[in-house]
Parts: sequence; structure tokens; C-alpha cells
Amino acid sequence: LRTLNYLVYALLLTLASYIIISLGLLETSITSLTLSLISFITFALKLELL
Repeated sequence: LRTLNYLVYALLLTLASYIIISLGLLETSITSLTLSLISFITFALKLELL
């Protein structure tokens, strides 16, 4: 089950990265990346606590 969770994490990060790259705007990308990482970490911690 834990392996599946990390697979989902990887897919979400890949999707986020793709969206950021496709935007092609440096400032927006940095902001989006930061927000994505924060929400990703929060999401991961929530799953760890379950």
C-alpha cells in the first residue's frame, strides 16, 4: 500500500511539473512549484498520519 502511495506522489509531481513547464513563465513557475511542493508535503504528511 505504501508503494502505491509513493507512485501516486510521483504521478502528482510529474503532472505538476508538466503544468509548470507548459506555462513557460519563470516567476509563475517558481511560485507554482513552491505551492505544489508545500501542498505535496502537506498531503504526504496527512497520509503518513492516517
